[in-house]
Amino acid sequence: MTNSEDIKNSLEDLKGLYESVVTSELTMDLKTRRLQFYSKLAILELCAWIEEAQDEIILDYIQLNLLEESNIESVRNMVRRNPSFDYEKFRAFLIHIIGIISVERLEAKLKQQQDILQRIKSELGALQKKRNDLAHTHLKEITPSYDAPSVTYNNFLKIYDLLQKIESDLNTL
Repeated sequence: MTNSEDIKNSLEDLKGLYESVVTSELTMDLKTRRLQFYSKLAILELCAWIEEAQDEIILDYIQLNLLEESNIESVRNMVRRNPSFDYEKFRAFLIHIIGIISVERLEAKLKQQQDILQRIKSELGALQKKRNDLAHTHLKEITPSYDAPSVTYNNFLKIYDLLQKIESDLNTL
């Protein structure tokens, strides 16, 4: 899976920027806009990292298991063209690569382990809704509230743990 240090650092930086605005002496309007901006950026950064992490799980798996360079390149091209943020799209990639029988086995393992499958679906589903709302609106005078970067950071920690478990179980099939 892709390195988590960069996203940790980015989210920690955004947490610091957010906190510095909270205690700043900016006007309320400017303060609100900056808080919204940092919150929005943290969520979008996390979502981009998740897409990269899912892609890396697939790419690492094929690198270990496929022998034909043309097949490896075919999967790489498919991954580059199709973002796989939500679980169902990620699952579709897995079905294409390892087959429905192996995906069923993987999901059965994930269900047995503190229902990792339901937890990743839930986390990604909630985050996808936020991401879609954020990606299709700009900061305006009246903007809905967003999760603070600290909340997004905690979401990252949960999702990172879940993706690691998925990758680990995938590699034991």
